Amino acid sequence: MASLLDGIGGYVTSELLGKAAASLGESESGIAKVIGGLAPTILAGLIGKSNDSSLFSSLFDTVVNKVDGGVLDNLGDLLGEGNLAQGDPRDVAGGVIGSLFGDKVGSILSAITAGSGVKASSSSSLLGMVGPMVLGFLAKKIAGGGLDIAGFKNLLLGEKDEIEAAVPATVGPILGLTSAASIAPAAATTAVNEVRSAKEESSGGWMWPLILLLGVLGALWYFFFRGDANETSIAPPPVERTTVVETVAPAVADTTVASYVRRVGEYELVGNAGGVEEQLISFIESDAAPCKEAGCWFTFDRLTFNTGSANLNLASSAAQLENIANILKAYPSVQLKLGGYTDNTGADDLNMRLSQQRAEAVAAAVAARGVSPDRLVSEGYGSAHPVASNATEEGRAQNRRIDVRVRQR
Repeated sequence: MASLLDGIGGYVTSELLGKAAASLGESESGIAKVIGGLAPTILAGLIGKSNDSSLFSSLFDTVVNKVDGGVLDNLGDLLGEGNLAQGDPRDVAGGVIGSLFGDKVGSILSAITAGSGVKASSSSSLLGMVGPMVLGFLAKKIAGGGLDIAGFKNLLLGEKDEIEAAVPATVGPILGLTSAASIAPAAATTAVNEVRSAKEESSGGWMWPLILLLGVLGALWYFFFRGDANETSIAPPPVERTTVVETVAPAVADTTVASYVRRVGEYELVGNAGGVEEQLISFIESDAAPCKEAGCWFTFDRLTFNTGSANLNLASSAAQLENIANILKAYPSVQLKLGGYTDNTGADDLNMRLSQQRAEAVAAAVAARGVSPDRLVSEGYGSAHPVASNATEEGRAQNRRIDVRVRQR
């Protein structure tokens, strides 16, 4: 019987690699390296949570009830950037990945990207495809085998050694895999070769020659370039660190031509008429007292996140983040609260974590632009306080958002 990794690898066809390479402007070999690192890493993350009965139960429920195995038939359609207007499999996968890895997602992506020859943004897009691919395969496996949660757990644990051996050597320390953290180049080669030999006897899948190459290169990279022998993680790029975590996104991106221009202090703000900047300044300069009611919250209108994560897509979000930071600099006594919200799809506890991570990501990004973190508070509310009906995709898109209110003038 084919292993989980072989089964997943069977969906990574030459056609898919070609489509991904063309869409992202990358080489097929680089795409294959990133996918070959992401798939076992996600499986290893699930194994790592198998002892947390509450979380593992929620993850199992999500895979069974929220993941459609049919996603495997259209994997190429999942490439590209995501935002909250998309009610697609990337939203579910992003929530699961955020629950598995929390604030380590950026470090994991950076570690997998290193040496692959692809851009960080391309790796993030690939995560948006690989996440649903892995979960879709698991959903089919569970349904086909009639597995309950215990059977699913046994399935994962039965392949634990093989899966963890396939995790790139640079990622192992981030996940706390001690064997990966201490592996030497020669030992890495031996370990991966043993796994490869065992697999080729039964399947000859595409992934194992790739894993051999990744294992050797990753181990050499870790050995020669880690800098400090005591380091156990790979730091993401500075900008990525400011976004804290990876999951889905806040409000729907607005492509309206900027029609709001306002100077506050030494800063010029450019945004959309009626956008969050205009609403926020109007409230700050009004006589209204800070409050917690619905009318005191304003929704970001130009934020997007990289697919399957809460890492802000800075290409489209930086301008609004800069505006909010400049408003705070122009009004030095003002303090803000950021609220993260989801729609009502998915498990409540996963939605709550996801919304918290989104709010924290935006707060961290604003603080990174020269604002004291003490002036920003973030909180996730999950699916509470909807602003539209969750019965339609349009309404659900409106409910997936980041809001802000003035706590103090």
